[in-house]
Amino acid sequence: MSEAKKNRITTTAKGALQGRQRTICDKCLWSYNRLHGCTVEDKYLLIYFLTSPYSNVIGAYEIKLASVAAELGWDVETQFKPVLKRLVDEALVDYDEASYFVWVKVWWEHNVASQAAGERLIGKTVEELLRMPAKWLQDYLEDYSARAPDKAGKLYNLLDQRLRSQLTEQSKADLLNFIPGQPPPDDNGHCVGSVHLQKMKKILSV
Repeated sequence: MSEAKKNRITTTAKGALQGRQRTICDKCLWSYNRLHGCTVEDKYLLIYFLTSPYSNVIGAYEIKLASVAAELGWDVETQFKPVLKRLVDEALVDYDEASYFVWVKVWWEHNVASQAAGERLIGKTVEELLRMPAKWLQDYLEDYSARAPDKAGKLYNLLDQRLRSQLTEQSKADLLNFIPGQPPPDDNGHCVGSVHLQKMKKILSV
């Protein structure tokens, strides 16, 4: 084999290794109580959502139904949509038909939440949060705050700045509709993320 050909093969191999890597936690997937009633097809689609080429840093992203179904080898109407509905019913994912966004609710079982607010990724994280359907934002931020409480403040602060400068008046109004006056406390009597949410609500109201 020529030296030039060897170099091309090495370069290709290195390039392949530079792609995104997704980790599937075997215990979280195969021993997860919430998956015990799921079918093989349910688990197959969930694994797809966790490793999808459309996925992003926050696990809430836009999909193309026909493309996803083709990659899975399924028919959109008779296979993909029924399985997706079962995952939604089990609260493993959520799906917004108007925007074609899917939210993988077990995303942080397989990814490190604190890294999303790290110096390298936080800008992208905020961009993706502002793209997701407004009706999900409050629940998403509450969940994130519970998983990465030491990073949540930094993420909220940057999100506040973007809310001030980038959202339209209609977008602000839409978000206000989904931020409650006072979130109910958790089992320990704490209002997770409530201080940050109230700060965001004050900014949106200006």
